[in-house]
Amino acid sequence: MQTLIMNFTRIYEDQEFCKGPDFQWIHCEEMQGTDCYLDPDTENKLRKEISAFPLHGLHFIDSGNTHYMSKLWTDRIQEPFTLLVFDHHSDMKDPLFDGILFCGNWIKASLDKNPNLKKLILLGVGDDHVSEIDSKYLPRMDILKQSECIHPDFAHLFTFDKDFFKYPIYISSDKDVLLEKIVHTNWDGGSFTLQNLFKILSKIFEKGKVLGVDICGEPSEQDEEQVLLYEAESDRVNGELVKFFSRYQPVRSIC
Repeated sequence: MQTLIMNFTRIYEDQEFCKGPDFQWIHCEEMQGTDCYLDPDTENKLRKEISAFPLHGLHFIDSGNTHYMSKLWTDRIQEPFTLLVFDHHSDMKDPLFDGILFCGNWIKASLDKNPNLKKLILLGVGDDHVSEIDSKYLPRMDILKQSECIHPDFAHLFTFDKDFFKYPIYISSDKDVLLEKIVHTNWDGGSFTLQNLFKILSKIFEKGKVLGVDICGEPSEQDEEQVLLYEAESDRVNGELVKFFSRYQPVRSIC
């Protein structure tokens, strides 16, 4: 699977998992207005940048503060699809400024503006974040709350409803869905283990058609005392993710 690195905070430059010729890079370090809220002019630049790369690949999109990139990637899909999101947060808040895309509303904006997005599946969201979701969206959603993911082997028991594989699937995963003893992100963490994450993903690749994958959840550089530890954790987990996804190949979408 082709792997792309979107380097907003420079954190990937110190990680080993992405070294080598098999990784392509988009350098976003000098772009203005990318931290949490996305400047409209920069949004246009990013859309142009990613248009040169295929959707059917693995995209590392930096921290949770740039999770809005998932909307830019999925806006390219020109066929009905399901969006599957692993995230400890709902990302369905209202922005402080009307019409501005940010990391906390990108799913809501996608549901509002992308007519090809037919189904949203949100796995691992914190129970207290479910209340952020406007009830009008619930008929288009399936939600598995954090409290339902606590059992150590819940993924083995996890079942898909009959419509789960009706459409091809785009996968977006924030590493904050994982337990903090596995990896620290720049947001609070969830209850997934890597084993449970991989079990569910394996079922999806085996039974469905996956259009593409993106990963966010890099740690913050602000805590200098912890940064080396957190970067090493993230580097290790990213390496495990690359190893897992290398076994699969997404299908080409109509873009």
